[in-house]
Amino acid sequence: MILHIDDRLLHGRILHGWDRGEVKRFVLLSRRLRDPDLRRLYDENAKKPVLCLPMEGEAPPRPETGDFWLADHPEAAAYLMDRGAQVEALHIIALRQDGEPLREDLSPDTSTLVLLEDLRRRGLKLGYRPFPDSPTEDWPPERAKTP
Repeated sequence: MILHIDDRLLHGRILHGWDRGEVKRFVLLSRRLRDPDLRRLYDENAKKPVLCLPMEGEAPPRPETGDFWLADHPEAAAYLMDRGAQVEALHIIALRQDGEPLREDLSPDTSTLVLLEDLRRRGLKLGYRPFPDSPTEDWPPERAKTP
């Protein structure tokens, strides 16, 4: 499976850009999904089925063909890997925190950078891919050049 990271979780870019018809189900992982109102909001507004996993110790389901796995933080990759899931790659779409900006939607903080390096040491392939039609860049991407 490829796990995608976007701090906004499920939103327009995901629903209308990444869902090109081959997505049959969105699998969302986030501690924020402990809120039943947020889960209900996603269920009611997505055009495809949504499986919300609040990362509370349960074993994740087996990936199915057509799943789009999405989390709001790279900690979800560690969560999945610690429970035996075969995560082959982590593609970062957007991760806006308080760190130094690398790109427009990419400013991971220090603790997230440490976690990403730990995931790489564990064998996870990391990449930056903000749009479905863009190539996946190696992590960390080069800083954006400003005029």
